[in-house]
Amino acid sequence: MNASTLSVERRLAVHDFLNHEAELLDAHEYRSWLEMWEDDGIYWVPASDRSADDPDSAINIIYDNRRRIERRVAQLETGLRHAQIPASRLVRTIGTISATASDEGVDVRMAFVLVESRREQHVWSGRVEYALRARDEGFGIRQKKVLLVDPRKPLRTLAFLP
Repeated sequence: MNASTLSVERRLAVHDFLNHEAELLDAHEYRSWLEMWEDDGIYWVPASDRSADDPDSAINIIYDNRRRIERRVAQLETGLRHAQIPASRLVRTIGTISATASDEGVDVRMAFVLVESRREQHVWSGRVEYALRARDEGFGIRQKKVLLVDPRKPLRTLAFLP
């Protein structure tokens, strides 16, 4: 399938998928969130706008394959991420979603604002680019790239998953 516009039904399925992911992350339901990932999934947060095209030639805040994502989830579930005891309260808003068909599924771009409250409140914002693989029912995340609005500013810990 060439890159093209999606049917209304497919577009609604993408929106439902993204809303479900946001709800799982805000509720710290990381084990269920992990099920949304493909075995070859890549989770990437570039450290600057300049590194947003090639993760291998730049510094990254996060650049994880599926196994490393699983380790992060295990650390969050077992309390090994001491910075998240107790867990931050999270609420995110997603919007400005665009989606096009790709050979493996759907490519998506969306904006987000995430409010984290832990001792004090912090706001994270940016864009997320997904490569979703079509599954028998729904989609799986093949790649998720989080482009923070200003990743060059000093960052607080990202002990939770943005």
